[in-house]
Amino acid sequence: MKTKLSKIMFSIMFTLLVFAGGGIFGACASTEAKIEPERPAEPSVVYADALPLEVDGETLVKYVGEQYAIVDIPASYDIDQDGNIVFGDTYQITKIANGAFKNVEFYDAYIDMSNVTVVGESAFENAKNITIGEMPSLREVKDKAFYNSNINFSNLNLSGVEKFGDYAFAENNSYSVPTNSDLNIVHANDYGISGGTLNLCANNGITVLSATAFQGNSSLTNIVVGNGICYFKSPIIGAGTFASCSNLQMVSFGKGTYILGNQMFSSSGLRQVDMQNAMIEQLPYLCFLSCSNLVAVNLPKTLKTTYSTIDTGGLYTPFYLCPKLKNVKRSSTPFSYSSQTGHTAVSNEDTDGVINFCFASTEYANMERLTLPRTLVSIDAGALRGFNKLQQITIPFTGTSKTATSGTSAGCFGSIFGTTSYTGSTSTNQSYGTYYLPDSLTGVTINTSAGYEEIKAYAFYNCSKLTSINFCHAYATSCLEYIRNNAFAGCSSLLTFTVPNSVTTIGAYAFFGCSNLVAVNIPKTITGSLPATAFSSCTKLTKVSRDATEKTSGGYINFNFAKDENNLCSLTSLNFPTSVTEIEEGAFYGFGSLTSISLPFIGGGEDVNDDSSDCFGYVFGTASYT
Repeated sequence: MKTKLSKIMFSIMFTLLVFAGGGIFGACASTEAKIEPERPAEPSVVYADALPLEVDGETLVKYVGEQYAIVDIPASYDIDQDGNIVFGDTYQITKIANGAFKNVEFYDAYIDMSNVTVVGESAFENAKNITIGEMPSLREVKDKAFYNSNINFSNLNLSGVEKFGDYAFAENNSYSVPTNSDLNIVHANDYGISGGTLNLCANNGITVLSATAFQGNSSLTNIVVGNGICYFKSPIIGAGTFASCSNLQMVSFGKGTYILGNQMFSSSGLRQVDMQNAMIEQLPYLCFLSCSNLVAVNLPKTLKTTYSTIDTGGLYTPFYLCPKLKNVKRSSTPFSYSSQTGHTAVSNEDTDGVINFCFASTEYANMERLTLPRTLVSIDAGALRGFNKLQQITIPFTGTSKTATSGTSAGCFGSIFGTTSYTGSTSTNQSYGTYYLPDSLTGVTINTSAGYEEIKAYAFYNCSKLTSINFCHAYATSCLEYIRNNAFAGCSSLLTFTVPNSVTTIGAYAFFGCSNLVAVNIPKTITGSLPATAFSSCTKLTKVSRDATEKTSGGYINFNFAKDENNLCSLTSLNFPTSVTEIEEGAFYGFGSLTSISLPFIGGGEDVNDDSSDCFGYVFGTASYT
C-alpha cells in the first residue's frame, strides 16, 4: 500500500450536514434522537495480511470482518494458495457492490478506491470511521451510496461522475465540498467568490443528476459545469437538484449542452448565474423559485423558452419570487454581482439585479417563448432586438419602464425591440416612435404587479400582427385600473379581449380599428363613461350581451357579470359603435347609475318585430333593481 493509516489521519474533516427534505447532499432528517453505540477504547482486531472481503472478480461484494476493526483495503488484490484475499496487483477493484459496507463501524479504515468506477446502492450506508482517497475513475454513485455515513474524503473530485443517484450523500456526517486548495479544478475565485466548489461534467462526457442530487447542501457555494452534456432531472413535485443550498453563490455553465430541471435552484442562496456560452434551450418551471439573493443572470442566445407547458399565464416564471431581479439588459459583457476584471459589476448584493441577454445587439436570438418576471422595473430599449423567432412574450408592463408616463415612447410596447430593422421584423409606427417588431410574434401576456395601474396610451398602437393580448388575472385584478386612449388601436389581428375586472376606465379609441375583434368582455368595475369611440371600426362586434361567462366568439360586446342585484354596474354614460345590430334582453339590468345612453336603434335590434323587443326598456330587463 502506498498510503498507510498513519498517513491519512490528517485528511480533511468535513462539516456535519443535517437537513429536512433530502438530496444527494441533502437530508431526510429524522425527528427522533439517534443513540450511537459507545466506541471501544481499542480496536477489536487489526487486519494486516488476509483481508476480510468477499470479492467477485473486479467487484468488492462485501466486507465480512469484525466491527471496530483497523484495516487497509487496497485498490487491487491477489488470492493466495489458501484462498485468502491478500494485497496484490492481479485483480483491480472497479466496483463496490450494493450494501458492501452497510452498517459497518470501523475503528479506523482506509479504502483505496482509485480504480472504482461505480459505487453501488447503499454501499456505505451507515458506515463509520472510514477514509477514502482520490476516486479519479468514478463515474456513477448509486442511490444512498454514502447515506448517513461518516467518511473522510481525501482530495475529492467529482468532476468525472456521470450519474448521481437519489440521496447518495444524504445525512452524510462528514461530507462537504472541498475548498480550492483541495481540488485540481477551475475555481470560481475568478469571480471573486470563495468557498466550496463543485465541478461537474469536466470530462466532456454525459452527466445525469437526480432531482434530489445536491439538495440542501449548506457547504456548497459554487458550481462550475463543464463542456459536456449534463442532464438535471426534474422532481415529480417539489424542490429540485440544488434546492435549499443556502450558501450557494454562483453557478457557471461552460460551452456544453444542458437540460435543466424544474425548481432546480429553488430557495437557494444563489446570487449569480452565468450561462452566456451554454447550449441551453429552456429555463423550466420555477427554475429559480424564491432565490431572494439573485442579482445577476446572464442568458445565452441559444435559449428558446423561459417557461414550461405547466406555466399558467406567466405566473410561474423561472424567476418567480426573485425580488432583486428588476432590470433586463442586452450586453455581450456578462454582469456579475461583484466587481471583477472583464465583468460589468452590479455593485453589491443589495442593488437592483439584472437579467442580461449576454450577446451582441446585432446577433439573433433563438427565443420562441419568453416570460419575464413581475419584479422588473425596467427593460432596456432594444433589449429584444433580433428576437426574430419570438412567438409569445409575457411582460410585467409595456415599454421600457414600469413608471413610464402615458403617451411617451417609454410606454410603447415596441420600444423593447428597438428602432433598427433586422431580418424577420416589421416597421411599426406607434405614434411616439417607429419600432421593429418580430413578424413571428402573435401573443402577449401582461403579468402586472403593484404600482402598475394603467395600459399606457398607444401602448400597442398598430401592433397589427398580435392575435392575443391577455392578462395574468391573479395580479391584474389587484392593480390595473385604466386602459388609456388608443391603447390597442390598430391591433387589426386581435381576436378576443377580456378587460381585467379591476379596470374602471376605458379611454377613447382604445380599440379603434380592431377589425377582427369578435369578442370583448367588460367587467362591472367600469365606471363613468364607456366612450362611443372605444370600439369604433370594430366591424365584427355586432351584438351586446350580458353573461358571466366570457365570450370568445360571435361578435359580442359582453358585460361579463351575472344578471342579479348583487352585480350592479356603476357606468354613468354608455355608448355603442354603429356596427352593433343586436342587444340582448336585460343586457343593461342593474345599470342604476346610468344618466345617458347612445344606441344605434331602439330595443333589441334594428328590425321591427311588433313585440316587446321593439321597446326601449327591453334592454334593461323585466326585474327591479336598486
